[in-house]
Amino acid sequence: MHDISVIEKLASTTDSRIIQIILDGVGDIYNNNTPSPLEKAQTPNLDKLARASSLGLADPIFPGITPGSGPGHLSLFGYDPLKFNIGRGVLEALGIDLKLRDNGMYARGNFCTLDKNNVILDRRAGRISTDINRTVCEKINAGLKNFKEIPAKVYPVKEHRFVVEFLGEELVPNILDADAQKVGLPYKYAEADTDTAIKTTEKVNKFIDHVLEILKGDEVNGILLRGFAKDPGLDNMEKRFSLRPAAVAQYPMYRGLASLVGMTLLNVGEKMEDIPAALERNWASDHDYYFLHIKKTDSYGEDGNYDGKVHVIEEFDKILPRILALNPDALLITGDHSTPCMMKAHSWHPVPLLLHSEFARTDDLPFTEKNCKNGSLSRINALYEIPLLLAHSGKLAKYGA
Repeated sequence: MHDISVIEKLASTTDSRIIQIILDGVGDIYNNNTPSPLEKAQTPNLDKLARASSLGLADPIFPGITPGSGPGHLSLFGYDPLKFNIGRGVLEALGIDLKLRDNGMYARGNFCTLDKNNVILDRRAGRISTDINRTVCEKINAGLKNFKEIPAKVYPVKEHRFVVEFLGEELVPNILDADAQKVGLPYKYAEADTDTAIKTTEKVNKFIDHVLEILKGDEVNGILLRGFAKDPGLDNMEKRFSLRPAAVAQYPMYRGLASLVGMTLLNVGEKMEDIPAALERNWASDHDYYFLHIKKTDSYGEDGNYDGKVHVIEEFDKILPRILALNPDALLITGDHSTPCMMKAHSWHPVPLLLHSEFARTDDLPFTEKNCKNGSLSRINALYEIPLLLAHSGKLAKYGA
């Protein structure tokens, strides 16, 4: 566990501005036969910036640990993910502006498809559209009116994702995921992680059975539940680091993560060019820290779509000059975890990191995993990125006499 409480004592409010850009899942594997997507992509703007910046590698948790998106981002925001283990259900709920209830327990869901023997055929139901998602949620909620075991409601999120809200003062969220995590495996029900959660788990599994019955015979005929959680009540970034933070994130879960740590959620469209546009519209505001999130690097990695991941990196490179034109005092580009295309999943590989400011050492290297390995920042824990950004933007006082 890493203690950065000293940073909270040294941080101060200034007029300097910070941008932290997360290319979700950007890290990948390179070898003698195949370059990583970062190596393959044509990124003249990113490489020019990298040559004038400090490079390194970051471990979101610590070496060997494969992080989920929640822990990965919390570390980037300066919250030790080993101390603050936030269930994904809360993040998804906040991401769709659902107000968390004191007696509420939340789970993140995927719609999926099952065969007649309840073996998982597709964990994302073919990445159904959000419109189809809404229709399925409406059908489930109509069928839940006669379900008395536990008050529950499902809310559409985006594509195949949804949120379940369970209500009850006695609910205990120490529940292992109802998700086998791989195609071809039998359906997996929730399991209690502690004895105190046994009754809650039994109710959740009865809810699952009821929903499976509602969806029986449909093309989308299953649900996978993960990240059971309640409101953790975190101190916000303004209180901890004297920052006035804002988020430019298109996907609900990452808006939820930003909201959880007190960021103002800025309006942003669906396209890549909408990201710098949202930043430009709000650059003259009172905010001094901006979190920018790019999702599709991770989505294509999980799909094993190498060319798609390369394309997203190249699309980001095209918008980078608009971001740099705002002249932030400190800028950091990294990922929340690696998602190698050959693995089609998150991995434990350290994430490439770029730090740019007037005071940064320059490594004169393009932005790739291999070059970041040789950068002046060396290999650090991602938890230290906020302190580095604060220092490089003149927001940290000296420690001691």
